Amino acid sequence: MANQHKNPNRSFRPDPPEDWKAFGDIAEEQGTNRQALLNGFMAWFLGRPGAELPKRPIDA
Repeated sequence: MANQHKNPNRSFRPDPPEDWKAFGDIAEEQGTNRQALLNGFMAWFLGRPGAELPKRPIDA
């Protein structure tokens, strides 16, 4: 279909739910967003060439 995005949305339910807001707030403080951090973590976890583990707030 012409109007369909090549990457469908995925569902993610953090536990506890309030972690989602905290994650977004800290990502924004670091000048990034949840999607970039999750993509970075997945690339690192999968061993993609050149991928680095995203910085944690206490490491920044």
